[in-house]
Amino acid sequence: MRQTTRVMSVLATLVAGAVLGVASPATATATTATATALASSANPSTVGQAVTLTATVTGDAPSGTVTFSEPGITLGTSQVSAGAATLMVSSWTAGVHTITASYSGDLNNDPSTAALTQTVSAPVKKPKVRLSVSTAKASVGDKVKLKWRTKHADSVMASGDWRGSRPAKGSKRIRLSERGKYVFKLTVKNDSGKKTAKVVVLASRKAKELELVVTDEPVLVGDDVKVTADGLAKGETYTVRLDGKPVLTGKADKRGDVDRTFEVAKTTKEGALALTITGSNPGRVGEAVLNVVRPKTLELELAHAEMLPRDLQTVTVTGLLPGESVTVFYLGEQLITDKADDSGAFEYTFTVTKPFGKQTVKVEGMVPARFGVATFTALDPGRDPNNGG
Repeated sequence: MRQTTRVMSVLATLVAGAVLGVASPATATATTATATALASSANPSTVGQAVTLTATVTGDAPSGTVTFSEPGITLGTSQVSAGAATLMVSSWTAGVHTITASYSGDLNNDPSTAALTQTVSAPVKKPKVRLSVSTAKASVGDKVKLKWRTKHADSVMASGDWRGSRPAKGSKRIRLSERGKYVFKLTVKNDSGKKTAKVVVLASRKAKELELVVTDEPVLVGDDVKVTADGLAKGETYTVRLDGKPVLTGKADKRGDVDRTFEVAKTTKEGALALTITGSNPGRVGEAVLNVVRPKTLELELAHAEMLPRDLQTVTVTGLLPGESVTVFYLGEQLITDKADDSGAFEYTFTVTKPFGKQTVKVEGMVPARFGVATFTALDPGRDPNNGG
């Protein structure tokens, strides 16, 4: 009986050992490290613009969510699908925003984050322009006055029967040198688009007066100048005078017209000089103005003697003739070519650039012999005690 009991005990032990032998110990499952990348559909953007943020998560088929935020603000949460989560944002104010995308992780993937800097600027307003003229009907030889005002314009360009860059607002007198229709246009542009304003002037012949036409551009002593006239009778004698001195005589052609050229004497004085044509009697006369220039040193004045880079410097030029072409050079580079105003003055503002030290501004009139030079100093901000140097 004792033997039987022992055998049963051994069998029980063997069975227990077999059960213990097939039991597997519990093992922990390792998670996968992830990486999150954050991108913006438009950077920089403008206020009110809809921008899509995309967080791309790499790992072991990641799921879960991504929370998009900036300091103190949760922008939104989006589900990860096919390794990416997106969020559209249009509520940013103007400025620089630090955006963070935080991936939550899942059973197989660790959390991760990414960040970017989003720059948001105020929206660019559409440019505006207003252009007016003193009269829509004028006579040949008359001057009409154009006036304009613009807003939000990066560039202001004249076209049609006047040309060139214009300031944001101003006025200009233009002589109508021949009969016909004159079209004056002004186009403004910025990043949001462009707009054009237009005025039309009709120039007709004056009754009972001879018409004398000469260039509106200033001429240099010694240059040849073309003059035209009409309103004379066929074969009528005429005399053309500059500043009271005869420069041409002859007879009109069969249409009563004159088309001649004369040389401006080198002894001619400078200025807006009267040019006249007289027919067979003193009562038949036509008048014009010829702007004559001589070589000279122009007067330049700079608004500031010392400036920092990116500051605005203004150069003022005097001693020009009304309407004279003027070109501004800075550091040897041409900045602008335009025309003097009716008082013979011109003003232009430009941005100061490197290098530091003495810088030169040069202005030329209609010919290189008419010029002026001025200098100022471009300061190094690192050495300027007013700027923490």
